[in-house]
Amino acid sequence: MIALVSGLIALGMFSNDTNQLNSINAAIIIFGTGACVTMASLATYLYNDLYDIKSDSKNNRNIRLSDVQYQYNVIFGATVLLFVSSGMIAFALNFFSGIACLAFIALSVVYSHPATSLKDKFMVKTIVTAAGASLASMIGIFSYSTSLEAFVVSDVLWTLPLLSFLFYFVLGPLGDISDFKGDKFANKVTIPIKIGVTNTFYLMFGVIFTISLVLIFLYVMYDTHIITPIIGICISLLLASLLQNTKSNPDKQRIKHARKYSRWHLLGMLCSVLVGTLL
Repeated sequence: MIALVSGLIALGMFSNDTNQLNSINAAIIIFGTGACVTMASLATYLYNDLYDIKSDSKNNRNIRLSDVQYQYNVIFGATVLLFVSSGMIAFALNFFSGIACLAFIALSVVYSHPATSLKDKFMVKTIVTAAGASLASMIGIFSYSTSLEAFVVSDVLWTLPLLSFLFYFVLGPLGDISDFKGDKFANKVTIPIKIGVTNTFYLMFGVIFTISLVLIFLYVMYDTHIITPIIGICISLLLASLLQNTKSNPDKQRIKHARKYSRWHLLGMLCSVLVGTLL
């Protein structure tokens, strides 16, 4: 969804430069962008699980090694197929979309591979996840733009990967709070373990405030409609209220609920930019 909304904003901005894409071409690009990012994201989850299979099996003596190897081979094959397919679709859309997709795949590999295992490193885990969201946004943008220069000089488009990046400093820590006890037992160092659960919520409040400032900055400095900061600030207040309620009783179910709706808040933020661009 991040890629699709970002792509739609780019479509609105670059429609004149792309010879007015007809509805069929636009539909193909929308479908291709969605398929590309969905495949890459699914492959990322599978690749992450790939290296957990054998380690998890060691804790269960009822699982035969042959079964473990079979599961590994199936998941490995599916992961490679999805990564390759997403890359091919991305390059078919646009050269720069392909480059962004390759960067996304590279991040996925270094995030989970045992040689690097960035998912186990304090703060790096959240930064890499946030960078992945930014790259998903860039895939959508590049799907419609015809040159890298058009993206770089745009007054608005650069904020979409930034907003996506910042928002994952809400989603990521929320997940870490949910896994607090298990991570602490496993001697993992996450943001909540390092600075405490309460301070982690304050960090998320700060991120939400920063996102609101970015949207206000768009209105003040660039030619965006006032509806963008209005919608954005309203969404920020709703999200802050949701987090405040979660902070009062951070049980797993409530955190799961907060993470689910936080994703929709992110899409709402991006849509506020879309609406402001169209008006």
